[in-house]
Amino acid sequence: MAEENKTEKATPKRRREQRKEGRVAQSTDVVMVGSLFIVFWGLKILGPYGFNILKRYYIKIMEALNSLSRTGIANKSELAVDALSVFAIVVLPISLLAAASAVILTGVQTKFLFSKKAFAFKLSNINILNGIKNLFSLKSIVKLLVTILKLLIVGTLLYKNYINTAENFAKLMHTELYKSVVFLVKELIRVAFNLCLALVGMAAVDYFYNWWSFEKSIKMTKQEVKDEYKQLEGDPQIRSQIRRKQRQVAQSRMMQMVPKADVVIRNPTHVAVALKYTAGKDTAPKVIAKGLDNIALKIVKIAEQNNVPVLEDRALARELYSKVKLGRMIPASTFRAVAEVLVWVYKLQKDKKERN
Repeated sequence: MAEENKTEKATPKRRREQRKEGRVAQSTDVVMVGSLFIVFWGLKILGPYGFNILKRYYIKIMEALNSLSRTGIANKSELAVDALSVFAIVVLPISLLAAASAVILTGVQTKFLFSKKAFAFKLSNINILNGIKNLFSLKSIVKLLVTILKLLIVGTLLYKNYINTAENFAKLMHTELYKSVVFLVKELIRVAFNLCLALVGMAAVDYFYNWWSFEKSIKMTKQEVKDEYKQLEGDPQIRSQIRRKQRQVAQSRMMQMVPKADVVIRNPTHVAVALKYTAGKDTAPKVIAKGLDNIALKIVKIAEQNNVPVLEDRALARELYSKVKLGRMIPASTFRAVAEVLVWVYKLQKDKKERN
C-alpha cells in the first residue's frame, strides 16, 4: 500500500541522501560494452606492434632452447627480464586501458560518486529471506530474461560468423603459422566489434530500465514531501513562535526609544506615534516608535512617565502611522503640521525652564 502511495518525484534532498548511501542509476552493461569497444579498438591499433614484439620474443626463446639442447646453458635471467618487458609493452597497456575505460564509464554515470556507506557491512545483505525475496523479484526476473536474450544474440552472431568463415578456417591448415595467427586475430576483433554493436542496444535498454527502476524506488508519498518541507522550512508553529519572539524583541527596543522622543502624537486610544528631531543631523523628524491599540497606550504611558509631551491630533497621528515606517523621516506632506507640533513642544519646554 505504501508503494502505491509513492506518486511524487524525489526531491533534491532525497536524491542527495541516496547519493550519500551510494545509490544512483547506473548500468553495468554500458560499462561492459563500452570497455569492450575501447579494448578491442586498442588491440586493433596496438595489435601489429604487439604481435611483432611477441614474434621476436618467440624467436629468442626458440634460439635459447636450441642453445640449451646443444650446450646445456641458457641465460634464464635475461629471458625473465625479456618476459617482463613483453608483458609491460604488450599486456599492461591493454589492461590499463580496460581498467581506465571501466572507471571512466562508471564515473560518467555516477558523476564519480564514492560513498563509504556503499561498502559498509549490512546484515540485510546476508539475510536468507531477503535473498529469496530478491531472487524472485520483478527486477531479478527482468535481469534473467535480459541475460537469456544476450546469450541468444551472442550465440546467433557467433554461429553466423562461423558459417561465413568456416571455409577460411579449413584453409588455415595449409597456411603459414604467421598468416594463420594474423587471420585469427583479425577475425576475433571483427567478431568482437559485431558483438559490441549488437549489444549497444541492449546496454541502452538496460541503462534506461535501471534509471526507471531507480527513479521508481526513490519516489515519495505526499506526506513525505510535506514532512520534508516542514524540516527544511521549519514547523509552522515553531516559525510562528520565532516571529512572535522577534516582534517582542523589536517592540522592546522600540519602547526603549520612547523616552528619547521629542513628542508623541496620538488619537485618543488607538494610534500613537513618537517623533525625534536632532538639529544639525536630521533633515526632518523621524518616527522612532509607533503602535496601535495596546501598544499605542503603552507608548503614551512610557512617554508620560518620562515627561515626554503627548499631543492629541487624530488626523496627523493616523497619517504618520500609515505613511511612515519605523526609523524613517516624515514625508513632506506632514512638514507643516509637524513643525507646528514641534513649535508647541519647544514653547512648552521653554515655559517649563522659565518656571524653574
